[in-house]
Amino acid sequence: MKSLKIALAATALALASPAFAADMATKAAPFTGYPYAASGFYFGVGASSSAGTSTVANTGVFAAGAGVDVDVGYQFKGGLDYIAAEFDATYTNLGAAALCNTGTGAVSCSATDQWEFEPLIKFGFPIQTVLSALPNLSAVFPALPQLPASFSATNVHPYVYAGIPIRNMQIGLGTSSGEQWVVQGEIGLGALAQLSNGLVADTRAGCSLGTEGITLSGGSGVHSSEVNTICTAKVDFLY
Repeated sequence: MKSLKIALAATALALASPAFAADMATKAAPFTGYPYAASGFYFGVGASSSAGTSTVANTGVFAAGAGVDVDVGYQFKGGLDYIAAEFDATYTNLGAAALCNTGTGAVSCSATDQWEFEPLIKFGFPIQTVLSALPNLSAVFPALPQLPASFSATNVHPYVYAGIPIRNMQIGLGTSSGEQWVVQGEIGLGALAQLSNGLVADTRAGCSLGTEGITLSGGSGVHSSEVNTICTAKVDFLY
């Protein structure tokens, strides 16, 4: 009888073990590294796309392009969940050409940019802050299916940021040209998604503020030119 009781207990334990292991698999330990529970330096690489307008001889020139990014920063844990100071360097092929009217006829004009540098500050907050601010639309829309057990909203942290992009803009108008480092303010939104301890996907988008004039020199006369709003989207992987 004693042997039978031991055998039954062992069988019950064996049957319960897979269920217990499966339950444990859905309760993975929270991430402990950057960017959720640590302060310190980080760096990253990624890609970006930009689009914007410039005005050359009173004609709008729309330009778009893609770039490669390198990032370095320092994160502070704080009352807003986290604050990060970051510096980005981008090599981009932003540029376009068009026909501009100089008053004496149309000539070829262009606006290009190859190098961008941007110091910025991120102010992060838990995603629950956003979710709690959204209206309850359950009476209008049907309930969404539940997310997989492996997904955790706590692993996504949105942020707002403010930066000062510095762009090496070149403007051309016929035989005239101008090149200038243009400094503008920029604001935008982003989100950090922790993929594993020590690896984060950083996605953000923002637009520059205001316009900056560029002086042309050459044989096409004096014409006004300026860099207008440029919007940029980036996906970087931070370590």
